[in-house]
Amino acid sequence: MTPEQFGSERLPAPTVAPGGPPVQTLDTITATIESYTIYRDGHFAVTLSNGQVWEQLRGDLSRAYFKRSGDNIVEISRGLVGGYNLVLNRSSTLYRVTRLK
Repeated sequence: MTPEQFGSERLPAPTVAPGGPPVQTLDTITATIESYTIYRDGHFAVTLSNGQVWEQLRGDLSRAYFKRSGDNIVEISRGLVGGYNLVLNRSSTLYRVTRLK
């Protein structure tokens, strides 16, 4: 699995030829945020430098604080029960997220 494929388990599956190489898994990725949106209710979505789009789950009530200048860096890792956790700029806050693209 490449970093670009991380979190894509819930996206529509691409067509794979039978007998292809075995799928490897990643447990975490680190990327720079290209852009972010904060919705009226305080939840956010981020577009990463690799083109992935991740959105904070509505059940997660934590507020994110993005740097206004300089790079915002995220680390996204697999959660315990199949979800994903995002850490923004090495903070101690975990945000529950899902991949949209």
